[in-house]
Amino acid sequence: MKVTIYKHNYNSNSETLNHFLEMVYASQMNYLASDLLKKGISKDDISQAVKEAIEVMKIANMNINQHFIPVYTQINGFLFKDFKLSHQAFKLVLQNLPPKNMFVSKLQIRLIDLLENSEFK
Repeated sequence: MKVTIYKHNYNSNSETLNHFLEMVYASQMNYLASDLLKKGISKDDISQAVKEAIEVMKIANMNINQHFIPVYTQINGFLFKDFKLSHQAFKLVLQNLPPKNMFVSKLQIRLIDLLENSEFK
């Protein structure tokens, strides 16, 4: 016999529920903002792009906790603030990077090509 417990209203302030949701969200975040350092993008440019991506999601009334988790990363002996990102957040960060290198420039051209072939025509 299976037993299902259903409750109409859950207390959204429940620490246990919030912790569980944080773990679910984190398990779906497969990117680090610092991954972009490998593409030659500066830490400052990545930081600014993350801030702008968070602002976009806030304005769109999206749950920031589902897409961004602050973490600390150590690379070459240096510890710095980083972010775990959902797939959607990673794409927004990419979109908000300044076109200072070939990777970002090519990405932005590809985005324009995709929009050219989309419903925005």
